[in-house]
Amino acid sequence: MSAPARSAAGTPVDGRSAGSERRPAHVGPAPAHSCRVLLVDDEEPLLRAWTRELHRLGVEAWTARSGRDAESVLARFPGHFDAVACDLHMPDGSGMEFYRFLVTEYPGVEHRVVFVTGGAISDTETEFLRTAGNPVLEKPCELGPLVKLAREWAGRRLTRGANAGEDRRR
Repeated sequence: MSAPARSAAGTPVDGRSAGSERRPAHVGPAPAHSCRVLLVDDEEPLLRAWTRELHRLGVEAWTARSGRDAESVLARFPGHFDAVACDLHMPDGSGMEFYRFLVTEYPGVEHRVVFVTGGAISDTETEFLRTAGNPVLEKPCELGPLVKLAREWAGRRLTRGANAGEDRRR
């Protein structure tokens, strides 16, 4: 039996009421050796489905409903996430804005972002994605590629994690 979902604040969140709580949610616990993924998307049903699937696959999944919510999660848990899956289009801070925030505030984390998009993208967004060079998943999408990347990036973290000089924000 798995533990109940919890928000980043540690309060229980049930799947039906998570949207009203407006806090990042965490479903856990996952195995200690698991990779950790932050899902950033404004579509709550999608977040719930992805969180359940990632947890089933042994991945520790956290959610944020906007780039601004994700900024708060990262401030509370710097260095915690092996991968970030971020929607490109969100009403409260776009994926591009969140990426720029990462470049400035959490250098290196921007290289572990997988962008997710479910619709047409502008020329500006196309150029941004080309320049950033991060992986892009089209909705609806299988989570296999995200899990594979997260596990690869987690392996790198575990390999270098014992280094005394490691930047704790990465």
